[in-house]
Amino acid sequence: MEMLKALNAKNFKEQAIWFLNAYWATGPNFKENPDEAEVIWKFNAKCVELHENGQEGSELDEFKAHRLLESLDHALTVRDMRKVLGEVDLDFNRHVSLTELLIYKYKIDWTFLVNAAQGEQDAEMLALAQKKVEESQQALSDSEVAKTKAIEEEKLAITHEKTAVSAAKISKDQEEAALNAETEAKGTEAKAIRTEKEAIESETQAQLTEASAIQCEKSAKKAEMEAIHAEMEAQNADKEARKAEEKAKDIESQAFDAETKARKAEEEATKAAEIQEEAERKLQEALDALKREEDAFNSKCKELEDIANSDAGVVKKGRAKAELAQLKAKDPMPLQTAKIHQEAAIRRQQRATRSAAAARAAAQQSRASAEKARVTAVQERELAEAAAQKARVRKESAEKTRTIAEKDRINAEEARNKAETARVEAELKRSKAEAARIDAEHTREIAVKAAAEAVESAKLAEEAKVASISAREKAVESRKEAEAAVENMIKVFSDAQSFLEKTKAAVASAGKGKIWWMEREFEEAKKYMSQAQLERLAAAGK
Repeated sequence: MEMLKALNAKNFKEQAIWFLNAYWATGPNFKENPDEAEVIWKFNAKCVELHENGQEGSELDEFKAHRLLESLDHALTVRDMRKVLGEVDLDFNRHVSLTELLIYKYKIDWTFLVNAAQGEQDAEMLALAQKKVEESQQALSDSEVAKTKAIEEEKLAITHEKTAVSAAKISKDQEEAALNAETEAKGTEAKAIRTEKEAIESETQAQLTEASAIQCEKSAKKAEMEAIHAEMEAQNADKEARKAEEKAKDIESQAFDAETKARKAEEEATKAAEIQEEAERKLQEALDALKREEDAFNSKCKELEDIANSDAGVVKKGRAKAELAQLKAKDPMPLQTAKIHQEAAIRRQQRATRSAAAARAAAQQSRASAEKARVTAVQERELAEAAAQKARVRKESAEKTRTIAEKDRINAEEARNKAETARVEAELKRSKAEAARIDAEHTREIAVKAAAEAVESAKLAEEAKVASISAREKAVESRKEAEAAVENMIKVFSDAQSFLEKTKAAVASAGKGKIWWMEREFEEAKKYMSQAQLERLAAAGK
């Protein structure tokens, strides 16, 4: 037990290797069943994943052990899980090691396991092989770091190159912008002179436009008066249509009220019929209860007569005769009278129920007639509304026509006012043209200054270009270092792989589990190599 506790205290990987060594050629026989060895590998990986200390962990608590069994073995209920964990936890510390889980899974003799040989005679060679495997893993990690560094240096170099190109473009754009600004300033000055001439011509045109606007204003006023007359006629037609619509609505309202009253009468008749039906049901239930009481009395008498005439004991027969005599001594008339009265009450109630049903049918007929009258009133009201809608459309059309005529008159007045101000605006344009020429001269001076700034930007662009060249050289150096790291990784991997093959041939079966584990670590590491690296490693092995 002390040896088991010591084994349980080892980390998950050491426990897994111990188990592989112990049963390499016996029990599970991992030598002949490599798939089972892969199961041990997966158990270890899941334990590392679940334990808070990762690879340094040795035991799982009850909850995490349950999760391990569910993910790698089979699903268990809470009750089954606790039973299993009770069987697995050999040292009773309420935690489960990987060793204890494997003992449960493979049902092996744990006393044999803790005493199994671990290749002690080849310990030195196995340790050296393990060291070479770890060195190869470190070399792979170093090569990945160097590769990442080289990629980052290349990205930085590309950034510097883009900056240099961008700076050169900016300096060129600034120079072109300065030349364009000077040219544009000259063109602006010439444009100002032309604008002054165009302003004088605009003043003459404004006078002609004003005369035309006065004539348009007279025509617009005449059209407006005609539109007002048409609008008044449409309003009269609209009033007549509205009166007809209101009358139709009154008729519809009266029909709706009549229908509402009819519906209310129908509802009251329905409620009355339901009350009568309920009363009839209750009377029938009372009659059924009297019949059941009568049937029970007759059944009891029959039962006692059968006992009295049977072969039962004297006491039992005597008791039955006495009880039968007591029952027959009772007066059956009240029960029969109640039954007769109840049947008569039901017949009276059935007549009341039929009367209520007839009243409900009559109320339904009245409601149907009122509903038909309302539908007719709705149709007449809809026709009146349609006529009113047509009148409103005519009225709206007349209003729109008057509005358009009014807008035309207003537009004509505005056109005359604009023509009066156009001449003043032309004089202002001439003054603005003179100011624009002065502004153009100032703009030309600014453009000359911008050209000088463009020269300074060109110097900065040249400095950025030098920095990009330096960054590119540094990136090339990092790429060489990454290639060297890969070369070293390939060499270390190849040496470790060769030594592992040599160790595999020399070590006795007691250490074969550890060798399989190191080979498995090799295969896992290769997953992180590129295809080119794998090809180079294969070539180095040859």
